[in-house]
Amino acid sequence: MPVSAPTPFADTARTFTLLPGTVWLLLVDVGEDAQLDAMTDWLKVLSDSECQQVARLKRPADRRAKAAAHALKRLALAAIRRCSPEQLHFSALPSGKPCLVDGPAFNLSHTQGHVALAIAAAGMEVGVDIEHRLRPRVDRELAVTAFGEQVAATLPDELSEDFAEAFFHQWTCREAVAKADGQGLGIGLERIQLHSEGQVLSAQVDQQQWRLYCQDVSPCHRLALAIAGVAERDVNVVSLSARQLSNWCDDLHWLSGANLHSCQSRLKTVHSSANSFFCQGRLPAL
Repeated sequence: MPVSAPTPFADTARTFTLLPGTVWLLLVDVGEDAQLDAMTDWLKVLSDSECQQVARLKRPADRRAKAAAHALKRLALAAIRRCSPEQLHFSALPSGKPCLVDGPAFNLSHTQGHVALAIAAAGMEVGVDIEHRLRPRVDRELAVTAFGEQVAATLPDELSEDFAEAFFHQWTCREAVAKADGQGLGIGLERIQLHSEGQVLSAQVDQQQWRLYCQDVSPCHRLALAIAGVAERDVNVVSLSARQLSNWCDDLHWLSGANLHSCQSRLKTVHSSANSFFCQGRLPAL
């Protein structure tokens, strides 16, 4: 599938155009340079329940990734819908997969140090998975449990340097498909069949087929994107830093007058609520 090289986030990218048959893939680096002030910015656009999800996490890296993921989700989808982040209403499909009321389809993934968001045009389903390859440690026993004996037997020797790379290729591809399908890990990763023909990667579960896009987005992070069907799709990749995501939270110029006033009022309320998490110790400082 035609995939654009990752491009830096620019002002013009804040108003996304979701053309038929296209997918946006947004990546945010939320590593150790994402300090407390950046995270406070992200919390401004989160709902109260999303802030509480962040507060419940114990590890600072997990809190950073969760807050950034929800902020990216709201900002990007609001830009596509031409509304304020607070006007978005989320629900769940019968399978339990999160969805945006009245679309478009999206899928979110985060791990230590990185966040990925996929957004698809109408009539398309997508799933994305990103994993930190150095955490946790993986072994052949886990491979057998996750993929089954037959697939595990095809992986390199567990003691070789290639084992983790092969494991996470299998894992991210299969989980991206499972998330796109909506069943998550309940689908049974071992049931997903992966195929490779030249540069084209695909997967199949029962009668459903998926196109796959895989990439190392950093020396430590492996990503896979699954798109329903066999048709070739255009994937537009945009890369943001933690600071750029914070600036996006503060920059409301892309909103219309009425929505701008509503969003400014909401930001003041949520910002006060977010600060209370820190003051009351529910969201420990990074």
